Amino acid sequence: MRRGPRSRKAAAIVALVEGLTTGIDGRDGAFLGRKICRLLAEAYAGRGRRAPRWVERLITHYNGKSRVS
Repeated sequence: MRRGPRSRKAAAIVALVEGLTTGIDGRDGAFLGRKICRLLAEAYAGRGRRAPRWVERLITHYNGKSRVS
């Protein structure tokens, strides 16, 4: 079983995604998680700000690597 991110905010989003996707294919949950990551990164980039560390940890959780747009 994969461990969740250590950041409380990132862990809360992971728990939310898992709750929303209970009973469906795990790939769909991961897809939703990656989309949320992309939206968060784009929102910060759109304001000319770097994504905070908790967003980077969330991206790492769902993509396996750190990637900020």
